[in-house]
Amino acid sequence: MSFDLKKVVLGVVAAMAGTSALAADFPVGRAKVMLPDDGWRAIVIPDKGLDYGGDFNGTLNSETKVFVKESTDKTVQAIIVVRGTSGGIAHGRMSYTADCKGDKNWYAQGNNGFNRHFVECLSGLRAFSADSVVKPLAPQAYEALKSETAKLATNYQTLVTHYGNSNGTFLNVRLFVADGFKGREGKVENLPDGFDTKTLAWGQDLMAATKDCVTSMSGKLVIPPIEFD
Repeated sequence: MSFDLKKVVLGVVAAMAGTSALAADFPVGRAKVMLPDDGWRAIVIPDKGLDYGGDFNGTLNSETKVFVKESTDKTVQAIIVVRGTSGGIAHGRMSYTADCKGDKNWYAQGNNGFNRHFVECLSGLRAFSADSVVKPLAPQAYEALKSETAKLATNYQTLVTHYGNSNGTFLNVRLFVADGFKGREGKVENLPDGFDTKTLAWGQDLMAATKDCVTSMSGKLVIPPIEFD
């Protein structure tokens, strides 16, 4: 079986429902999303599953949720989009086309190549307007927030992590954070100009959490602390 990672990345959100709730610890597929603090709300998204092909064809059951954090003045400071499968494939092994490559505008760290038995990638963009990043990369989340007349921040940095293993368990996490995000101290190699080191260092923790979620029995996705100045 094979899996087109780019289709997953670009199609992370399928269609938006209008229900929202206060967020605590939320199931997304087999993942248990553990948010770092209170004050988040969740938007539920219908998800038709992830198609795969190869020796066998089928659809993996998957689920998507959006989590939103607002500041005291109701500005949307952080948006997290999580998509995960509820289980793996019934027969055989999954292989992936891994394409974790960056350029001067897109940081990327992970594996590459055809017929990989796992896929792992941390990627990110420096700060751009909500229309430039949230709208194209999470269009239904963007439209839902706009329909609520939510107050979007001027700019957002973007981080994306995804990990999938050979039995078809897959998790994709997409984070948009407004200006003032603290990140964490750390060293990041080969960082393009204009990128915030603290944000990408924090992203390394998110990548580790994404991998741990997929490979662990518990399925816990522990989101690292998200703090602002």
